[in-house]
Amino acid sequence: MNSKTPTRIIAVTLLAALAIPVSLAAQDTAELHQAHRYHHYQLVDIGPFGGPDSSFALGGTRVLNNSGIAVGSADTSTLDPLCVYFNFDCYVSAGFKWQDGVVSNLGALAGSNSGQPLWVNDNGLVAGFSENGIDPLTGAAAFEAILWGKDGNLSDLGTLGGNQSLANAVNNRGQVAGAALNAIPDSYTGTFLFSVSGATQAHAFRWTKSQGMQDLGTLPGSTDSAAFLINERGQIAGASFTNTTPNPVLDACSFWSQNLPTLDPFLWKDGKMIDLGTLGGACGQPFSLNNHGQVAGFSYLAGEQSCRPFLWDKRGGMKDLGTLGGDSGQANFVNDAGEVVGKANLPDGVGCDQFTPEHGFLWKNGVMTDLGAPGGDPCSSAQAINSKHQIVGLGWDCQNNFPYPGYHASLSEDGEPMLDLNTLIRPNPGLQLNWAAYVNDAGEIAAIGTLSNGDIHAFVLIPCDENHADVAGCDYDLMDAAAAAQSPAPRYVPGATQPLPQSRRGIRYRMSGRAAERGTAAIAAEVAPVPERTPPPPVFFVALSVLTPSTVNPGGSSTSAVTAGLTGLPNAVGTAALTCSVQPSPPLAPTCSISPSSLPFPGAPATLTVSTVGPSGALLSHRDHGLLYALWLPLMGLVAGDSRRSRPNRRKGKLKKTALAFALFAGLTFPLACGGGGSSQRTPPGTYTINVTATAFIPVNTSSTSTTITVQ
Repeated sequence: MNSKTPTRIIAVTLLAALAIPVSLAAQDTAELHQAHRYHHYQLVDIGPFGGPDSSFALGGTRVLNNSGIAVGSADTSTLDPLCVYFNFDCYVSAGFKWQDGVVSNLGALAGSNSGQPLWVNDNGLVAGFSENGIDPLTGAAAFEAILWGKDGNLSDLGTLGGNQSLANAVNNRGQVAGAALNAIPDSYTGTFLFSVSGATQAHAFRWTKSQGMQDLGTLPGSTDSAAFLINERGQIAGASFTNTTPNPVLDACSFWSQNLPTLDPFLWKDGKMIDLGTLGGACGQPFSLNNHGQVAGFSYLAGEQSCRPFLWDKRGGMKDLGTLGGDSGQANFVNDAGEVVGKANLPDGVGCDQFTPEHGFLWKNGVMTDLGAPGGDPCSSAQAINSKHQIVGLGWDCQNNFPYPGYHASLSEDGEPMLDLNTLIRPNPGLQLNWAAYVNDAGEIAAIGTLSNGDIHAFVLIPCDENHADVAGCDYDLMDAAAAAQSPAPRYVPGATQPLPQSRRGIRYRMSGRAAERGTAAIAAEVAPVPERTPPPPVFFVALSVLTPSTVNPGGSSTSAVTAGLTGLPNAVGTAALTCSVQPSPPLAPTCSISPSSLPFPGAPATLTVSTVGPSGALLSHRDHGLLYALWLPLMGLVAGDSRRSRPNRRKGKLKKTALAFALFAGLTFPLACGGGGSSQRTPPGTYTINVTATAFIPVNTSSTSTTITVQ
């Protein structure tokens, strides 16, 4: 702990002798702060793909490279039935790549799946993940590690035998670090400690194009691990349990109140996983790794009541960087010069991440500097620092809400006090920049802002400096720090608020939706006012995960999870299993079935049917018997109803309706019994399309989706 008491004692003792020099030093410091001048920024709005929001992944990510390529996710106009909340809402979102004023839609895995980039290297490779339907072991959304190529092509990196994976980072050599599930049951991955949630063990992995996914294992004697970061030397930082014995104290690293084994940060290099230890507590995590192998993050102290920022290197081990007078803090980023930024509690702040008074800090050459907070906010955090000592982050009112009128994106240069970034852009009453997530070595900034109606957009800020000459709309005049601090930034209450986005371990130019989809560049100095957003009405849907495995030989089978129901109504959603098999001989088209074929929603059942289309486009199998059940229930209702007629008339009516019901039932049953429910014809190898349709009858509604399977 860096106590300030000795400093205060010395200051009092020498006050008389040093009064004049101290006064002069304070005056010099004030003049130095006032002399610092800032560039203005041109604001670039990366709009959504037809939906309301776009954003960057926050916390330990690299969403803007040194070439000026920015990556994130943007809403489409399609509702996400699983409401994974990629952009703080329930829309399907696609990954985007922004470069030189052009937005490219990176997409996601086939189906109603969202994509989320987390890291872009200097060559334009993008690591992240995509939704992949439902994890049948948890009933929740499943995710799959994805690598988008320079041309935007998508590669599914697979898993370690389980149902989920995430790609967290990629270096310039194309090596990917992440976490993937295996097939061994586990009760700890549901805590999100390992970035991917599931019901089986999570292991750190390294993926290369030549070797595929390599399991890095865990620290000795443990079950779970994850890799979060990779540098240009191929070193990987992550976290792993150190044993299998739950600690008696509830683990504060977990989102859930759960007793967990000790979790230590690790550094993997030269084929070995090195335990970096902790500062005495049962939990530590890395947030940043530089190219010299230095790791920055946080560790709990003994008793798990407070945590400290740390910097680890091979020579000195794990170093406690101290605080700003309180008991806790964390390091968010370390650059290649070994300069660390993060946040730490002030003297009246207590607890780790408890939203008590805390300020962003710069730690350099053993000294921690308080960066203050923008606009007088009581709380702030420094998120990233580049090679030019520019620091970005945010200030807020210490409340756990985002977006919120108390959140303001911030900038500090050379250890100067934080400024509100909103004062360095052209005045815009319809926008407030809330969170500066990353700054590259060219001084370009990736940030998230809120429009006046509550919509959230991703922004890139281009500095109006000598390295960005002739940028349209740029104000190349410099602004004094003192003037910027006094400049009124927009303050308003958005039309909607959302919970604070969690980190992944604990989760442009003005582009209209149509322009973004076309990849058209546009520049805007202001964000136009938009109408208030209203919640979308419930929509009947069916979603389908990718068949696993996606390629089968004769005699093999593949499975998928089907989800159907109404968006926004958790009690009106159900799941079923889709199974497709190929007979060993003779080679036949895949025969698919769904179980159960009926989902009992409130009011009426919804039925699920499946059909198969061959490589030639011909329908090879009809919908299965789920449709019979769907039609039989209404027909039986006709037979049993109509009590207003007289008894003889009711008897005659029932006889007629019973005859009609059985006639229809027999007509539907006959073709199915004669082979209509499957395929018995010889079919060449190739890719088959599996169509799944959900049908509801009160009111009548249908929804369809599809996936593919390849027969070798």
